[in-house]
Amino acid sequence: MVDLGDKVISWGIPSACAAAVGWIATRLRKLRAKDRALESGMCALLHDRLVQGCLFYLCKGTCSVPERENLQIMYDQYSALGGNGTVTALMARVDKLPYKDGEDGEDE
Repeated sequence: MVDLGDKVISWGIPSACAAAVGWIATRLRKLRAKDRALESGMCALLHDRLVQGCLFYLCKGTCSVPERENLQIMYDQYSALGGNGTVTALMARVDKLPYKDGEDGEDE
């Protein structure tokens, strides 16, 4: 006759381990999905802010060094998150703008 301890060892422990692994796998899938959603959301916010900023400076016709640095910091993070080329083209146009009067050491 098989005693209760042998049944627990042969059935209970593997079942508990399988349940734990299943719970962990489900939790990891949910966390990965949440991380992807957060990354996508942050990328969308950066895209919106960069487009708005670039269009503002393009309409203004000038962009100071600190303003360019601010855009560049956001753009670097946007690119690291997998941003597309739309903002890249706008950033290139902003980089060609003149600096504010006296900012680059010369008058415009």
